[in-house]
Amino acid sequence: MGITMPISKHNFQIRDPETIPTVVKSAFKIASTRRQGPVLIDFPKDMQRKELTNKFLYPNDVDLRGYKDIKSEIHPGPVKAASELLLNAEMPLILAGGGVISSNASSELIRFAESLNIPIATTLMGKGAIPETHPLALGMVGMHGRKAANYLISECDVLFAVGCRFSDRVTGDIKSFAPYAKIIHADIDAAEIGKNVRADVPIVGDAKNVLQKITEVVGKLKSKEKYAWSEKVKKYKQEYAPFYDYDNVPVKQQRVMKELNELIDDKTIIVTEVGQCQMWAAHYLNVKNPRQFISSGGLGTMGFGFPASIGAKVARPECNVIDVGSEGSFLMTCQDLATCVVEKIPVVVLLLDN
Repeated sequence: MGITMPISKHNFQIRDPETIPTVVKSAFKIASTRRQGPVLIDFPKDMQRKELTNKFLYPNDVDLRGYKDIKSEIHPGPVKAASELLLNAEMPLILAGGGVISSNASSELIRFAESLNIPIATTLMGKGAIPETHPLALGMVGMHGRKAANYLISECDVLFAVGCRFSDRVTGDIKSFAPYAKIIHADIDAAEIGKNVRADVPIVGDAKNVLQKITEVVGKLKSKEKYAWSEKVKKYKQEYAPFYDYDNVPVKQQRVMKELNELIDDKTIIVTEVGQCQMWAAHYLNVKNPRQFISSGGLGTMGFGFPASIGAKVARPECNVIDVGSEGSFLMTCQDLATCVVEKIPVVVLLLDN
């Protein structure tokens, strides 16, 4: 069990079969409370062979010290300070991470951005937090992100980062990241705030609740005119738009992504393997909804895409699920083709050979 402690939120070991219902309920609560993460339940062989003497019933809830819901516990001071910064900014920008999607806060994000006409860039895990065809959407930022998003972050005077952790793939050289910006950092995990990038205004809280609170505050105040910034955003989006129209033979990945874009509707789920294929998809595909783009960020686990596609299809059988992959990552878990055949799970695999 010790080997998994650095990569899990909590570890349990079953030492009495009677505790299984409470342990399983506790594991799910810990995994889904505050910042989500994996929980290990170690089930020794001798425990598996024992018989239960009592009826197997799951408790309705478990009281776990340190795992209380903090969605309503946001200090008003930082919210007010953040609101004033954004209202007085001439070139504000929002950076939305995976926390926005985890907290089902996409509608709150869009409502807030539209109220002040602030453009939104996303991280890899935040892709889909705003429809990427929306006038305020800039696409993914960072090492493999879109030019307009990166250029505008480097010029903004206030950066509101919500539900993201400022990974090195987003920031690059930290010293040159958003050099002119006051940074507002809102995250459910206090340990992430100030860890990689200094925060001028730190806000600890769930993304949905933070966005609701800050929208309430700014709605009562007057915002500075941002006409020049809005025009620059439009100009950069046009000038640095991704180029798709290659007619090369063999066909280039950009052209494949263009054709795939035309097939994506509200009932399409894109899953990616890990590698160059992942970045082609993240950079060039325009997704419209949260959880429409599923990828292994952070750990970047090769072999993730195909089994994740199977899971997505089982969870959403009405959707078309497409695994965008490359031969190396796909071969790591292609044995699951047998599962698809046996269980009759139709998943499309698009292989980009690099």
